[in-house]
Amino acid sequence: MEKTYTREHLEMVYKAGKIGIPLDDLIHTIDYLEREASKGQIKPDAVERGNGRRISRKRGRKGRSMLTLAITGYLGRQGPKGAHVKEIAKALKTKPANVVAWFYGTGKKLIKYGEVKKTGPNTFAYVRQGKSKG
Repeated sequence: MEKTYTREHLEMVYKAGKIGIPLDDLIHTIDYLEREASKGQIKPDAVERGNGRRISRKRGRKGRSMLTLAITGYLGRQGPKGAHVKEIAKALKTKPANVVAWFYGTGKKLIKYGEVKKTGPNTFAYVRQGKSKG
């Protein structure tokens, strides 16, 4: 049985040759992807891409992350004394390490613009709406 290859197959062979993937491995991968596509296991666009991954992916929300909204909301309810990282993590049902990492990244920006204030060791409070970045 003679096998015919599409333009996409030839492009994969060309790109694989540039990065040093053996031809036998590439042909085996193409055959596998075609079998899976014919069974309906993967979409045809994944075969065209050549690495088994789907092209379309779900994007996260734009703007403030869910963790940002949850932390600032919780701190806003705690008053001027604020809350300790462990309390925040327990209330939000997440790991304290996630909250600490948030304060090192996003939280640092909110502290800089006056929206969140550090009131003690590992203790933070929501102060007010921040200043504009401009």
